[in-house]
Amino acid sequence: YTSSFQTNWESKYDSKGFSSDAARNVLEDNEGNIYVAGYNSRQAILIKYNAAMTEQWKYIVSDSIGYDPYYKFEPSMVLDNSGNIYFATSLKYDTTAYDILISKIDPSGNILFSIRIDAGSCVYLSLL
Repeated sequence: YTSSFQTNWESKYDSKGFSSDAARNVLEDNEGNIYVAGYNSRQAILIKYNAAMTEQWKYIVSDSIGYDPYYKFEPSMVLDNSGNIYFATSLKYDTTAYDILISKIDPSGNILFSIRIDAGSCVYLSLL
């Protein structure tokens, strides 16, 4: 939005076939790139747009079981000083508890690492 609250850019994502898609977080880096994290009933999604608001890449984490309630899948993200993004979400790999997935992605969309934390071994995790 502009300073007078006029829309100057808009983009839509449609996962085609899943429940409604929802945005959760939006971040801007030092170069004006925009990162949007969102989710639906089976995916956590991270999309990067450049300063011209052209989509650069998508990172999608899919769940094989589905979510009930799906708000537990809402992703979080933070940027480090090098422009890497840390993307965290909960997943259900089986029918027991939700696990935590943390991925580090460089500005070009390359996954530097992903780690899954078994919910049975973790009580609380904070990215801040």
